[in-house]
Amino acid sequence: IDPEQILYSGKLTAERTVSFSSPSPLIQPLPGAKFRISRLATGDALLKIQGIASLTANEWCEVIYTGDKFCLVAKGTLQ
Repeated sequence: IDPEQILYSGKLTAERTVSFSSPSPLIQPLPGAKFRISRLATGDALLKIQGIASLTANEWCEVIYTGDKFCLVAKGTLQ
């Protein structure tokens, strides 16, 4: 399991949101931390990525932490 690779493969019947959080304000991701989220899931519902992007079936995106917030750096279609 790779925590930087997040894969959604189940059918989405309602909109879902991926959020990046920490158990404490004192614990924050390091600047440059990145995650790739892939959605293999079927269904018409959107997979929202913390207000940064929305994924439909067979899409992916990559987000990076700047030190202040997560930002979208890439998005595409799965082949």
